[in-house]
Amino acid sequence: MVREGTGPDAPELAELYRESSLRYELAPILDEEDWMQAVEEDPAVCQVLVAEEEGRIQATGWLFDVQWAKQHVVVSLPAGLAALTAPLRPLGGLSPAFRIPREGERVALLCLRHLGVRGDNTAALRALVSEARRRAHAGGFPFVVCGLHEGDPFR
Repeated sequence: MVREGTGPDAPELAELYRESSLRYELAPILDEEDWMQAVEEDPAVCQVLVAEEEGRIQATGWLFDVQWAKQHVVVSLPAGLAALTAPLRPLGGLSPAFRIPREGERVALLCLRHLGVRGDNTAALRALVSEARRRAHAGGFPFVVCGLHEGDPFR
């Protein structure tokens, strides 16, 4: 089950993230206060997602709208890609997945960041990513971006 994190989850989320981030050479330090601020943030900006199994948090991450800090704009499209995507544009009203931006248009996207996973629980991580994608599309965002190192076992 995937749900939004709450204030009482902050200690467990901070501990899970700390344990999970030990696998990586570079990871931001996020303490309990950081997680508390994130769960109290405006959901239009940040949603802390929590995947639970048997009442225990197995995975977490922040679904974060970064548009206030940076914008992604389509600079150009190769002619072949532009021709291929043109017939799909009318379908944009049906699903954000078909909202293909034109040259010069801003691309709305959400970032899934600060992932924490208990052990090697790929099922919980998959559930978390699926929920992030569902929420992004429900909010009109065609893309969710999650950066992982090429050697990351969860990639």
